[in-house]
Amino acid sequence: MMGHTAGVDLDYDCIQTSFFVIDGEGLIRYRRTNAEQGMPAFIPEEVGPIVDQAIAELEISAVDDLPRQKRFELGAAYPNPFNPSTTIPYQLSSGSGTAEVLLQVLDIRGRLVKTLVSARQENGPRYEAVWNGRNQFGSAMPSGVYIVNLGVDGEKQGRLINLVE
Repeated sequence: MMGHTAGVDLDYDCIQTSFFVIDGEGLIRYRRTNAEQGMPAFIPEEVGPIVDQAIAELEISAVDDLPRQKRFELGAAYPNPFNPSTTIPYQLSSGSGTAEVLLQVLDIRGRLVKTLVSARQENGPRYEAVWNGRNQFGSAMPSGVYIVNLGVDGEKQGRLINLVE
């Protein structure tokens, strides 16, 4: 369908699909398909804005410009990619006291898949949580990219993980 508005032609026949994946080496690849142009192509230079937007929408700090004491650290999940489960390590700051911890798995659109930890935990030790690729209701999730989101006393960190069948 072609349209015309104030001297501008509009073309609504263009169909485009976009997504990104994490390959076996942990590299993020962006793929865009334009139905009118044929074969899909990986376009690495377009990954940054897509990931930045996803992180911004989830209120996850990707870059911390202000130096401050590290309160917690979300480690890299292993294995990643994974099937059927992955281990997610994290550590709270050293010292005495406790912190309110919320560790969740989200889909790439930021919707909650499963809460792994929701508790007050002691500062200092290294913790691990295991995600078995299932949602809150016990149903197996499909292959795809998921976000592990760690919140400690209101601050957040996130990492991407890739579930493969």
